[in-house]
Amino acid sequence: MLLVIKVDVLQKDADIIKSAMATKEDIRLMNERQDFQMEKLVRQEEDIYRLKRLVGVK
Repeated sequence: MLLVIKVDVLQKDADIIKSAMATKEDIRLMNERQDFQMEKLVRQEEDIYRLKRLVGVK
């Protein structure tokens, strides 16, 4: 009986951990968002560089 209870508790703990883990889809979405943010950052840096060249700042 005690062994069955421990197995049930361990299964519940495993279920909680699994529910908190990121899925492949979650990771894909995070990577997509990161790619978007990186592209945005690069565009902003390019804009800053062009503005600095326009006004003569090094």
